Amino acid sequence: MKQHRQNLESLIEKRTRQLAKSEYLLDKTQKMAKIGGWEWDVEKQALTWTAETYRIHGFDPDDHEKCSPETSLKCYDPADRPVIWKAFQQCIKDKTPYDMQFRITTYKNRRVWIRTMGWPVLESGRVIKVIGNIMDISDYKQLEEEHIALEKKLHHARKAESLGRMAGAIAHHFNNQLSVVMGNLELALEDCPMETPYRDNLVEAMQAAHRSAEISGLMLTYLGQDVGKTRELDLSGLCLKHLSILRTSLPRGIVLETDFISVGPAVRVNADQMQMVLLHLVTNAAEAIGDNTGRIRLSTRTIQLSDIPRIVTAPVDWHPDANMYACVEVSDTGSGIAEQDMEKLFDPFFTTKFTGRGLGLPVILGLVKSWEGAFCVESKKDQGSSFRILLPVQKKELSSWPDTAIHDRFAAKGGTVLLVDDQDAVRKIGVVMLQRLGFSPMSAVSGPEAVALFRIHQDRICCVITDLTMPDMDGWETLAALRKIQPDLPVILASGHDQTHAMNRDHPEEFQVFLHKPYALIQLKNALQKALQKVS
Repeated sequence: MKQHRQNLESLIEKRTRQLAKSEYLLDKTQKMAKIGGWEWDVEKQALTWTAETYRIHGFDPDDHEKCSPETSLKCYDPADRPVIWKAFQQCIKDKTPYDMQFRITTYKNRRVWIRTMGWPVLESGRVIKVIGNIMDISDYKQLEEEHIALEKKLHHARKAESLGRMAGAIAHHFNNQLSVVMGNLELALEDCPMETPYRDNLVEAMQAAHRSAEISGLMLTYLGQDVGKTRELDLSGLCLKHLSILRTSLPRGIVLETDFISVGPAVRVNADQMQMVLLHLVTNAAEAIGDNTGRIRLSTRTIQLSDIPRIVTAPVDWHPDANMYACVEVSDTGSGIAEQDMEKLFDPFFTTKFTGRGLGLPVILGLVKSWEGAFCVESKKDQGSSFRILLPVQKKELSSWPDTAIHDRFAAKGGTVLLVDDQDAVRKIGVVMLQRLGFSPMSAVSGPEAVALFRIHQDRICCVITDLTMPDMDGWETLAALRKIQPDLPVILASGHDQTHAMNRDHPEEFQVFLHKPYALIQLKNALQKALQKVS
């Protein structure tokens, strides 16, 4: 009997150790998985929680008195409480399980996402218990939100890429046609006597063509292609230099406040284009204030990479690689930007004003992108907006202000110029313009024809102007073939695209001058002078 009792006690002790171990493993497993269990005894009206359920609610596992339906329900948002309570009651009444997700506030004041499930336990056809679990899914939700944000960025990147291809193609073809229009108008104006009644019509047509060319240039700037020459400049100095112009542009009742670093920071930009950026942002801020009185604040500062807020709006593919960034900020007390409009701010021709506007911010984005910077936008409806431009800080010594004086060039030399372009109208007007400049023009419709003509007339041809985008043999291939015949041949590359787009990959041959279409007679003259001077 004694031995039997000892064996029984040993078995009970062993089973107790096993149970304790199982409970320990269950608790640790639930803690790692962030899953807690619970049970509701319908007859006794008693609730039981596992240790992890206590932790998820923000309690110590030993606070057993905290375990109650009321305590749990208080964690749910007021709007969600009737929803979860109804699901729980239906589980008992209709014997139906539930699986729901909510955001709760724990008793430690933490906001967490939870997934809660309940199953009815039946006995003789009636529900005697409801068992369930509660899972902290905050990490999963964060990953889900990041995935949605990533998909959103990818969508915007694809949209930007598609818009970029379309804008580049339109600008290229548009510039080709403008070359013909502007060339013919310029020649007609030269031949038209001053007293002719229709001369004013030609002048107006030429002015409209120039404005069209400017719009085409803005589209290229939006793509980050036509950005002009940059140099290291003092950002605060730039702002100070243009302060009087900015203040003059503002209506009465709007005050422009400033807060600049005394010297620097040094950034690599184009001074004239930065003036356009500042003027546009300040004008936008003034329009947001409208007829009300208000304040606009223009400031500069530096910011560490680690301190840049996660509100970078554009470009979506920006990858900062500098440790220090310069920040120029324009903030206002205006009407703010509606949330549904924030994603469209940098879409070409999107505007909340009137048709015809909407290239300002996309163009600024193109410039900022070309300067390896980014745009941050913060705005609340009826509380104003803040536009921040981040630019890499340059370590080099600040350069002096660029000399904007225009220098006269030498007169162009005479000779035969070979013009290569697959567009008939472009060749035709180009030939006439070359004749006006005193050259003997020769034209070719393609690269192979140009090479064949050059082999025959190379002793007469002093320069070649070739279009970049041609079928069969493009401008680069034509240049390479011509240089094999005459290595020092002066060549001008012409394109409706800008020079940055043309230089998007390495090329073995160098050219003398890049000529952007559409070009006026004086621009063609200057290009020929440059090309011929470089080899003279």
